[in-house]
Amino acid sequence: MFGYIYKTTCLRINKIYIGQHCKFNKNYLGSGSELLKEIKYCKNKNPKNWRKFFKVEILKYCKNQSQLNNFEKIFIKKFNSTNFEIGLNLLTSYKFKNGSPSKNP
Repeated sequence: MFGYIYKTTCLRINKIYIGQHCKFNKNYLGSGSELLKEIKYCKNKNPKNWRKFFKVEILKYCKNQSQLNNFEKIFIKKFNSTNFEIGLNLLTSYKFKNGSPSKNP
């Protein structure tokens, strides 16, 4: 396994975030700016128990960066997570290269 596609659900507002990660970390929730705002809000409101507001599901394991990029785009579209009523993704896809994201054309 090179990495995985995950879905983080913020249970407080019932919105999702789709992302990719290369190293398995059961505590990783994601790094999207809107998701980070929610994490910060929950940490401030409930410092000792903020994690209960989030659920992470692994959607797909991938063998390389190209698969990660492609499947992230597929799942963002499938779950419609750029729709503000549903999700916290701001972009429809990312292209990761050397650990740095950039918007796909």
